[in-house]
Amino acid sequence: MLTIAACTAEEPSVATTESGVQVPSWFADELERASGLQARLLEDGVVTEAELEQAFLANVACVEDAGYEVTVTIDPVMKWYGLDIEHGDQAGAAETAGDVLDQCRDDFFSLVLGFAAYQDQLSEEELAERDSAVIECLRQRGFDIEGNTREDLLRDTAEGSAALAYGECLRAEMAG
Repeated sequence: MLTIAACTAEEPSVATTESGVQVPSWFADELERASGLQARLLEDGVVTEAELEQAFLANVACVEDAGYEVTVTIDPVMKWYGLDIEHGDQAGAAETAGDVLDQCRDDFFSLVLGFAAYQDQLSEEELAERDSAVIECLRQRGFDIEGNTREDLLRDTAEGSAALAYGECLRAEMAG
């Protein structure tokens, strides 16, 4: 059960769970549908890296339990959790596999991942600082980034070797 707290136009609306955890109201409906592992991991209002990985591995186990062979990729620095599955060439196999992936992700991972992304988002100032560091890294590697804004950065690294270098510089900056 969630209770919506009073809010003003300037402040984002907040919902409070039965256990007293405050979450953005847009996430409240999502939390109401949480059950099992996701509900337990979200009940304190904080998602740790270990909890995020636990939810992802439960997602993987669900897909494996459905009979699929899974290849897992985890990059804790970038907070990237990926899986590929072998689904065969039979008619409808890819669609069936997609349905399994969607159901397992919904049951075990999506809410935890969404909340982790929410809690870890950067402020505008932090984002600008990170972008400046990435732009400097790219310039040191010989890439021509025409300006100093996020839009300049994304425009000038949209494809090719610049896109790869952007990922490397971003990862280095996030790793600290």
